[in-house]
Amino acid sequence: MQIQPTTTVSIIYLCDKLSERVIRNREKLRRRLLRAIEEMVEDGFTNFILPIENYSPFPTTAIDAILDAKVYHPTICLTITRPYHSEDGLPVTTARHNAHLVQYADHIIYNKKEYVCGEPNLLTENIISQSSALIIYYDRNSTQLQRITQQAQHRNIPFVNINI
Repeated sequence: MQIQPTTTVSIIYLCDKLSERVIRNREKLRRRLLRAIEEMVEDGFTNFILPIENYSPFPTTAIDAILDAKVYHPTICLTITRPYHSEDGLPVTTARHNAHLVQYADHIIYNKKEYVCGEPNLLTENIISQSSALIIYYDRNSTQLQRITQQAQHRNIPFVNINI
C-alpha cells in the first residue's frame, strides 16, 4: 500500500509498556487526541498512521479518539503498522498484544522482518519520512523524543505534543 504523504499524520507515542499515566488519564488523553486529530482534519489531513508495537495502553486510547473523529469526518483513514515479530519472538499473526485493535484499521502494514522490537528508531524514522505532520505523546523525556522533534523540525514537519 502506498501512503499519501501530503495528507498523512503519524501518531507517535513514547511511553512505558504499562504506562500508569495513560491508564489514570485515559479520558483526558482521548480528548486531547481527538482535538489534535480534528485540527489536523481541518487542515486537510485525512490519513493517520498508528504504530502498534508494544503492550502500551496508548493505542487503544488513540483508536478511540480516531473512531470518535470518524463520526464527523468519515474520510479519515487509519493505517496501523505492526512489527513482523512481536516482543516475545512470535510472528504478529500469533502475538496477542493489542491484536484486537487491527479490526479498526482501514489498512495494516507489517514492518520489515529485520525490524527488532524494542528498538524503535528504524520504525520511527520510516514513519516520519512518510508523514506530513505528527501528533506526539510522551510520558517521559528521552533522547528519542529529542531526535523525533529535531527530525520533524529539520524536515519542516509540523507536530503537536499532547502530553498530559
